[in-house]
Amino acid sequence: MGTKGMESARDGRKVIFLDIDGVLQPGSWQYRFEHDLEELRRNLAEKYQDDEYLLVDRYDIGAVTYDWYPDAVANLKTLIERTGAEIVVSSDWRRSKNLNWLKLLFRIHGLDGFIKDVTPDMSYHREEEIYAYLTSCNDVAGFVVIDDMNLLKGFPDNFVWVTRGYFNSDQLDMALKILVRKPAPAWMPNWMKPRRRPAVTSSKKHIAYFSVGCQWACQRHEQKKRLREERRK
Repeated sequence: MGTKGMESARDGRKVIFLDIDGVLQPGSWQYRFEHDLEELRRNLAEKYQDDEYLLVDRYDIGAVTYDWYPDAVANLKTLIERTGAEIVVSSDWRRSKNLNWLKLLFRIHGLDGFIKDVTPDMSYHREEEIYAYLTSCNDVAGFVVIDDMNLLKGFPDNFVWVTRGYFNSDQLDMALKILVRKPAPAWMPNWMKPRRRPAVTSSKKHIAYFSVGCQWACQRHEQKKRLREERRK
């Protein structure tokens, strides 16, 4: 890790909320089906001396090995090296894989040491899942959300929208600016913030006063009407 990354890490945790499909793995890349994935699993188990690879889905291993875009992986490594950030997986991949298996997959690209956690499962509401993770922590100094799903409304100051199939150099620059700026903006999404009641204009005040006056007049009229009826009796 570079000096900049180490200095940033001392200021508090920097977190990358990372999607995988459409960020590291372009949707059009399906090269894993051209390879012997059973052999790949065995080779990885032998390479790392870890039989857990024999239990991981071979198509997941094949996707990480053959379908993750090299430039996207390189850009992610650069982001980590220059900011000292750690990865919290927000991708749907976390739903079918435990944290240990995710680390096994990221180890193929030398990134397992930066996988720290996953966001909670809240029925596919990704903004709420990220927000729930943030509210459960008090040591996050800054964060960036990298996703091919448009989460700009929820995180307008901390979001990088990957729209070209993979995490490219332009998006890397955006993520760097978000993570290195100081002080970091409040991380509560706009849609979670309490809304201010609109100010009452003078015309609205007049209408309100008129309405109250009408109600009072109607009540007085009913009271007088009841009194007249009682006197007649």
